[in-house]
Amino acid sequence: WSSIPLNAQSTESIIDSLRKVLPESTGKDRYNTLFELFKASMNDLESAKGYAFEANQVAISIKDSMGIVKSYNAIGHTIKEQGYPRLAIPYFEKGLAMAREKRYTNQIKYILNNLGTSYGRSANYAKALEYHLESLQLRTKDKDTAAISVVLNNIGVLYEDLGDYENASTYYQRNYDLFQLKKGLDAYQLCLINLADINNALRQFEKAKTYVRQAFDFCNTSSIACDKSDLALAHKVLGHAYLNTGEFVSAEQEFQTSANIYTELKQPDRIESYYSLALTRYSQGDYNGTLEKLRISQTLAEELEIPKFLLLNYKLFADTYVKLNDFRRASDYQKLYIKLNDEIYNADLIKNIALVQAEHQEEENIRTIAARDQEIVSRDALLAAQRRETLFLWATIALVALVLFLLVNNWYNNRKDKVKLEHLILDRTKQLVNSNQAYKKLNSELDHFIYKTSHDIQGPLRSLKGLISLAQIEKADENITAYLQKLDFTADRLNQILKRLQTVNDINTIKLNAESVDLKLIIDDILILERGKGIPSRMKFILNLDEHALLRSNRFVLSIVLENLIDNAIKYYNDSERVDPFVKITIGKSNGSILIKVTDNGIGFSKVPKEEIFRMFMRASERSQTGGIGLYLAKLCTEKLGGTINMDMTPEQFTEFSILLPPDLQTVLNEREEAEREMELVREKLQKKVQKNFKEIRKASA
Repeated sequence: WSSIPLNAQSTESIIDSLRKVLPESTGKDRYNTLFELFKASMNDLESAKGYAFEANQVAISIKDSMGIVKSYNAIGHTIKEQGYPRLAIPYFEKGLAMAREKRYTNQIKYILNNLGTSYGRSANYAKALEYHLESLQLRTKDKDTAAISVVLNNIGVLYEDLGDYENASTYYQRNYDLFQLKKGLDAYQLCLINLADINNALRQFEKAKTYVRQAFDFCNTSSIACDKSDLALAHKVLGHAYLNTGEFVSAEQEFQTSANIYTELKQPDRIESYYSLALTRYSQGDYNGTLEKLRISQTLAEELEIPKFLLLNYKLFADTYVKLNDFRRASDYQKLYIKLNDEIYNADLIKNIALVQAEHQEEENIRTIAARDQEIVSRDALLAAQRRETLFLWATIALVALVLFLLVNNWYNNRKDKVKLEHLILDRTKQLVNSNQAYKKLNSELDHFIYKTSHDIQGPLRSLKGLISLAQIEKADENITAYLQKLDFTADRLNQILKRLQTVNDINTIKLNAESVDLKLIIDDILILERGKGIPSRMKFILNLDEHALLRSNRFVLSIVLENLIDNAIKYYNDSERVDPFVKITIGKSNGSILIKVTDNGIGFSKVPKEEIFRMFMRASERSQTGGIGLYLAKLCTEKLGGTINMDMTPEQFTEFSILLPPDLQTVLNEREEAEREMELVREKLQKKVQKNFKEIRKASA
């Protein structure tokens, strides 16, 4: 169905008019009146549902098959919007069966969309995908661009719920491309919000923020008012971007705004907003606050019985109770989580998803889990690897040119060896090409190793943590309890190392952008995060900030640098009672650059050679819990931002890390792009020169 948007006053007057004529209407007229009342009452879903049921009864009594189909769809729609997708499915199925029988093409399309969404919310993902793909085929055949956009978005949401972020990103991008091609389509803001959401899942948090801000800008400038539910979703997605970059205050504000809007609209998505508020509290170490928000989310989730939200809540309940050492409750929720997770994400689901994809012959969809794991290196990762190879390639080209020069010169001096010379040049060139290919392969394998390590081990690690939680409940004696606690601690350390490795991969593949950076805000967020982990009671933090030291850089990458240095200073503090530990952060200007110093009076790195400090897996002390990756990450990120980092000892024998950064990252990015273009031109010229020399040699030898 479709209806013209009405303001509240005109809607009420229409409803009053329809109610007046309803008692006197009969047959087809009564059905039409009831159906119009249903459409006009969508702001009051309970009333709309009542009108839809009555319209259905009238349609059945007068044997109006089109009316029966439309009223079944209307009943299902109101129940779905009330937050009960499972209860809505039987009405949609009845309507679809009759629509197929009578070949009501338009009604089939409407119901397919509703069924796909309802099955998706009920966690029956194979059926949901089946209906969405059928809908996409029909919409594509009709060349209905607006409807195609809706279906592409629905399929993207479905794949995102499945954790298949590659396919989700593909469909969201197709939808975005459609908007660029066909201007004036509705719901452009939703397209941008979903792109932001998938970038959060792919850990591209700054990119996610950019898309959300574009959505807000569009809503503020568009002549058509944006849907409130879309705005609520935008605030929630922006909240997750802030949460993942450690900006907890901003994250909580966004989640609360989202929860308020969803509550006003009485939409079930408010469940996830309260879950997100709980997750924010958990990330800050406020576990009682976590339970407070989580109980609100759980009450709503149990009422509506939406599996996705129940699963999220069970997992966070279990993790929170483990932190509170309430292992009995943690075990109960862990069991609920495992049971529901196995019901949803089982082998049958994977098989059915694959079958649905194959039946509809959608090349973009035929990607099983195994195939997805093999397609690890994305286009951005390849570009990043090529940048790392540029220096090596340039040296290779120069070496080829030098070899050619020497050998050609020797050939002119000794014509008898001209044939041998040709073979020698070809052999050397082949060796250099092979070396370059080997270097590319090595870089690719390194990225592949990091990605696979950080992803493949996390699954078994989560299972290990769950088993430890269960085992702690069945403790037999103090020794076994102590062993389990040590094993749990070791698993946590391994998880931290995997997260750091994943961050290395993220930094290698990130696409930088320059933005104004508030250094004080970054440091405040880091200290909030560190306080959540635990800070020595007597430790002081000192910040000396030159207000004129303005910086345009990449906030996310810079945060990683400062977080690792500050975390390092806290971790290696001097625990002697005679020492008052401190961490001093100084920010100012130095010869046109921005200078950041992190100084502490901890135990230092006296046992580690200075040139080894920033190497990966170099551990300065047994206190290290991240396998010696923190300082490597700090150096990697600093160089990514066009800066340098050094470690020295002050005259007082304090440890001091110094970072020099360009005041505007965009200048560095422009220089890098220009250098790449120049290198490409040099490479092309040298290749032409080599080919010309080869032709001359062959001609002379002939």
